[in-house]
Amino acid sequence: MNEEPTLSETAFRVYLFFIKNNPREITRARIQEHFALSKSTVNHHLNHLKKLGLIENSGLGYKLKNYKPIGILRSYILIHKFLIPRPLISFAFFIIGSVLLLMPIEGIPFLLKVFGYLASILGIVNTLYNYYRTRI
Repeated sequence: MNEEPTLSETAFRVYLFFIKNNPREITRARIQEHFALSKSTVNHHLNHLKKLGLIENSGLGYKLKNYKPIGILRSYILIHKFLIPRPLISFAFFIIGSVLLLMPIEGIPFLLKVFGYLASILGIVNTLYNYYRTRI
C-alpha cells in the first residue's frame, strides 16, 4: 500500500515558506534566520523535502520543484501564492448560484438562470466530494 508522505510541523512550515516565496530561490541561511533554527535542523528538513521531491537545488539555494498537497494542504487549492480553502470555493459557487436563482425570473436572462442552477449544483457536489475525500 502506498502511504502518503508526512512532514513534521517544522518541515511543513518550511514547505509553506517555499510555497509563499515561489519562484524565488531560498538559501539555507534565510531559512535559518526566518525560523531561528540551527544549521543541522535546516539541513535535515531540506533533505527530507528534497527526498519527497518537493524542492530542488537551484544555484545558490533551493526552490519549489513541485507543489504536492500533503496532509492538511489537501483541503486547499493553490492559486498563485495563495492557499484557498476548498470549502470556500464551494461556498462561493453555491452563493452565486443561489443569488441568481432567487432573483425574479423576468429580470434574469435564461442563460444566467441556467448558470445559477449549475453553480448551485457544482457547489453542492464539490462540498460533498471534499467531505468524502477528507474522510478516506
